[in-house]
Amino acid sequence: MEELNTIAESWTKKTDLSIDDKSLQLLEPYLPSLDLWLDVDSTELRYVSHLIPTLDWQGGLAGIRLLYEPKNIELLIEEFITCKNKVEKLHNDSGKKVELWPKDFWQFCERRLHSLFEIKTYITDPTKADLDQALTEQNIALDGNPLNGLIKIDTINAQRGFSDVNADNQDSENSKNLSVQLRSYYDKHLNPSTDPTAKDLDAIEKLNKAQLVFDGNLKSRFKDPLKELESLNYPGFGNPKITLSSLIKAADGLEHDSAVRYELFKDLSLPEKYNGLGYQNLISIIFKLIRYRDEWMHKGKKS
Repeated sequence: MEELNTIAESWTKKTDLSIDDKSLQLLEPYLPSLDLWLDVDSTELRYVSHLIPTLDWQGGLAGIRLLYEPKNIELLIEEFITCKNKVEKLHNDSGKKVELWPKDFWQFCERRLHSLFEIKTYITDPTKADLDQALTEQNIALDGNPLNGLIKIDTINAQRGFSDVNADNQDSENSKNLSVQLRSYYDKHLNPSTDPTAKDLDAIEKLNKAQLVFDGNLKSRFKDPLKELESLNYPGFGNPKITLSSLIKAADGLEHDSAVRYELFKDLSLPEKYNGLGYQNLISIIFKLIRYRDEWMHKGKKS
């Protein structure tokens, strides 16, 4: 911290800053950085084409450095000098030495960090993987996020979607129970209506038959009420005939609170919502891990 403050103070004392004074290399030893190394097989070169260090590189280690650095070091220096000069002038004009922001460069960065700094990525030399490499002016920052498509990170936040079955004001929209997750998993990976295969034809046939039977039941039950509506003589259409058409989806069978049940003994099972909240939490987290893995591996309908 003291070293950074010393460097920044030197900016305020010079009337004309040299190229070296405004060089990123001056700040680099104090900037947060992370070196990543990927072990790339020769058959995987197409995935890291944007990270190839040299034209004769044939695979092996490919490295990048993520550096949290100024977006524009000249602008950073200019803004710091302006702020410091303003404080100095106020002190001189008032004759009071009240502590004002920024007291030093460290305090300046605490307030302006997000607006003046960003993460930039540089390719590193794989032949020096075991050494502490320093960036030079020849190192050019890569565009965008070079890890897109290479690394996938899924997060499981604190599970706050569960509630006691006997509690009031349960928020069903935020529910993370297993029933909801199973419905989502079914729609993404198992739904027979999505890209059907020969294995799905029986299920689709049964669903279509069920829909025809239910449509017939609707027509029979609503026959009299619909006949009255048809006699209203809607303007411009005469007496339109009203029909009802149902839509039965495969996931409808999981659309209820007791879709998931825990069998305790023979002929005795409890709906999921009556299970302990801690156990529901654990089951939810484990199933999310399964879902993330299957999405990454393009399992089932995701393939």
